[in-house]
Amino acid sequence: MRSGSKLNRYITILYFVTMAAAVAFLVYITIFEGVESFSVRPSWNMRVYKNVMPEQVEDPDAALGVISRFHLKWEGNGYNDFICFYSVHNNVRIYVDGEQIYTLRVKKDNRFIHTVGSVWVMEPLKQSDDGKEITVDLEPLYEPFINCPQTFYFGSRLQLYRSLLQENVLNLLICFMMVICGIVLVVSSIMRLIRKQDGAANGYLGLFAIMIGIWKILDSKYAPLMFGVSPMAISTISICMLSLCIFPIVNYMRKQTRLKGFPVLEYAGGFAVLMSMTSLVLQLLGILEYRESLVLSHCSVICSVLAIILACGRAWMTERENPRVRMAVLFLAFCVLGALVDLVVFYIYGDSGSILFMVVAFLSYFIFVGFYNNKQLMQRANRDLFTGVFNRSRCNELLKSDVQIKTLSAFALFDLNDLKTTNDTYGHEVGDQMILSFVSILKAEAPAQGFIGRYGGDEFILYLQDVEKEKVKKMLSRIEIGVQMHNASSMGPEVSYCVGMVFSDELDKPALRDLFHAADERMYVQKKKYHEIHDRRKSNR
Repeated sequence: MRSGSKLNRYITILYFVTMAAAVAFLVYITIFEGVESFSVRPSWNMRVYKNVMPEQVEDPDAALGVISRFHLKWEGNGYNDFICFYSVHNNVRIYVDGEQIYTLRVKKDNRFIHTVGSVWVMEPLKQSDDGKEITVDLEPLYEPFINCPQTFYFGSRLQLYRSLLQENVLNLLICFMMVICGIVLVVSSIMRLIRKQDGAANGYLGLFAIMIGIWKILDSKYAPLMFGVSPMAISTISICMLSLCIFPIVNYMRKQTRLKGFPVLEYAGGFAVLMSMTSLVLQLLGILEYRESLVLSHCSVICSVLAIILACGRAWMTERENPRVRMAVLFLAFCVLGALVDLVVFYIYGDSGSILFMVVAFLSYFIFVGFYNNKQLMQRANRDLFTGVFNRSRCNELLKSDVQIKTLSAFALFDLNDLKTTNDTYGHEVGDQMILSFVSILKAEAPAQGFIGRYGGDEFILYLQDVEKEKVKKMLSRIEIGVQMHNASSMGPEVSYCVGMVFSDELDKPALRDLFHAADERMYVQKKKYHEIHDRRKSNR
């Protein structure tokens, strides 16, 4: 059986070596190898005119009394050429040698929205347009978009799609990952609530993740091409998600910190809801559109960040050893700072489509929490909940190993005496106290790297690797002295135990279970002596 296990281990190592070599090979050919091609016919690439500055033209009929006019000349590349550019909150008109060929504006009968939002304009050009002057008039609907430089693309739609996808693919993947993470959290929260367990915190965190992910996806330049709906709707949904995402994250932090008598997060959550409602009411009444009331969302973000900082600081001072509080502070470090960076960059550059600090920070936090929770689950699966040492399942898993022990190791099996009698006479609470007292002594005297496990109700194992015999013997003496001091202190029920101890060099090429059987036999001998002495004392009375 051992030879089979060793063979499987070698095969597994060989597999991972092969996988690493294959990955290295694939990376090399991707970066350093390629193909050569030759064609006698010309290949037309997309032409890009970056940061073209406009001419400002006064127009009394324009929303702000001014138009940004761009003058371009097209030299035909083929039959499927388009003029393409990304317009943000502008009415658009395109002329070819003075003839108007394209118009984009808001419907006159719109009740609520009066801006076109962010949209890709793609207008086909004919061969007859070759060499003609193309004039693009952008009528800005908000002051920040007056006199903004523009980038124009000439080529096919496919070229544009491919170019934009290459620029945005990483951002989109990150944002979609965030939405998926949010959905997982919300579903798990609903399942916990159905089972009448506390899962609201993860639900709020999931809502936040979904809304932030949707906001960033729809705020990207690729969104108008990806979703076949009105660009006006895309822009509005994007800003609405930003407005609505603040309350869930504040409530998540409130449930993580659980501060009593310190309602700063409740106030911040109420303020966030008030700002969201105000933005919606202003939009419905036609007073201000979501884009114009964006400052309300930003005020809500700032207030919420300050409240979260105060709450985390208070929680850290009072409950810093609580894992839940540590998670809350970690979230502060990851996500709140990311949100502030996003906000600062937005006001500096006036665009948030490619700002991903918040999203990356959240995903980093989510991944960390995932690993942390997995570790906690593993510990719960492997730990005895009462004593905190490894449980029977983990002990059995350890003892199943048939790998030969090559370094000097020590194995001890402890068995508490008269635990059943104590339970029957004084009650299980006293018996439990006996167990906890002994485990406390065992933990205090055993090396930190040692394996301590509860093998049965009153049986404990201690496994030490790479040891020195004298140090192990002294440790056993300290355990015995610790038990004697505990019994003399009258701090709890008296503790008595038997122990079987064995070193690996006492057996021929032992595996761990061989040490266990040897320690069990020695413990049994000591247990038999204990009962003989105990019975003799009873008979003498």
